[in-house]
Amino acid sequence: MDGWMDEWMVGWMNGYWKSEKLSYTTTTTTTTTTTTTTTTTTTTTTTTTTTTTTTTTTTTTTTTTTNNNNNWNNRL
Repeated sequence: MDGWMDEWMVGWMNGYWKSEKLSYTTTTTTTTTTTTTTTTTTTTTTTTTTTTTTTTTTTTTTTTTTNNNNNWNNRL
């Protein structure tokens, strides 16, 4: 056997090595929508004026976290 295999076997037999694989993905999506509509109507004897104001605000936040740990030689 070569050197790293000897070290691994001795560690494995003595219970020093652990094998773990952590893999997780977290996705958070937040969407906020605000809509404001204002309508103003003014009527006089000969003229009608209508004003419409629309405001839309959209906020989207996406967070993705990925951790892949495939390290077989972490000590207990």
